[in-house]
Amino acid sequence: MSDPAPIFAARRRSSVRPGLRPSGRRRGGFTLIEVLATLLLMAIAIPVLMQAVSVALNTADAARRKTEAAALAQSKLSELVATGDWQSAGTAGDFPDHPAYHWQSAVQAWGDGSVEQLDVEVSWLEKGIERTYVVSTLVYPAVTPAGQQDAANAASSAASSSGTGTSTGTGTTGGGK
Repeated sequence: MSDPAPIFAARRRSSVRPGLRPSGRRRGGFTLIEVLATLLLMAIAIPVLMQAVSVALNTADAARRKTEAAALAQSKLSELVATGDWQSAGTAGDFPDHPAYHWQSAVQAWGDGSVEQLDVEVSWLEKGIERTYVVSTLVYPAVTPAGQQDAANAASSAASSSGTGTSTGTGTTGGGK
């Protein structure tokens, strides 16, 4: 038998000249086309992402303002009922700690006239557009502020015992004018 070593011992000669890279192998780095494609993609994506961030910030600011207006309206409504000032027609004013917000209240007949609806509307400017938030509750006319809770409890127990009647509640709406 012949020795197999000489068959495997033969070296392949490369036909590549010195200084040229062999075909099939790639050097590290990017081609000009890859760099240009990446720059084009970034030129499209970055403005879209910035717009999305801007929209998110504007939405968060609008939600914060609406939440703040709701809290101020509820606070003013509670104050008007507790002090009895709701019975003064056409009450309105500003919030000293929140100068961007203004409030006004209105009373209107509700049902058979034994109960009235008290609305407190808080308004503010948002990007040049007036926005409002309204909170409402039912109050009993000609009843002292301390008696408001007693009257509400009496109406609630009468409604629950007879199965019908009026009840007090708070409703909110929001929107622009």
